[in-house]
Amino acid sequence: MGLGDVLADCVDPQRSDLLAGTAYMIISGDGPIFAALAARRDPRVSVQELRRWWLHHHAELVKRIVRPLPRSYEQLHVDRELSERLSKAAGLDYEPYDLFDTINLDTV
Repeated sequence: MGLGDVLADCVDPQRSDLLAGTAYMIISGDGPIFAALAARRDPRVSVQELRRWWLHHHAELVKRIVRPLPRSYEQLHVDRELSERLSKAAGLDYEPYDLFDTINLDTV
């Protein structure tokens, strides 16, 4: 029995995604507003290029530009192979993503 079976009464396993990879906590904390983004890279950009840019440039932009400063910001650098294996083991359909991030804010 997989996660999809356990959640079948309240979650559509064909429209649910499981993402796994390496997480980077850029800003630690919490706040009343939680936002999350799952995205795919432009195919012209390699996975390594995206990860390097996202961790070293985008993270710095968030800290310099977003005001008020987010309470927290975390990046998940998605491992597609691991995500696919875990999705299948959980009984969920697999949809490939390259990045997932979360941010906690006080206001929008």
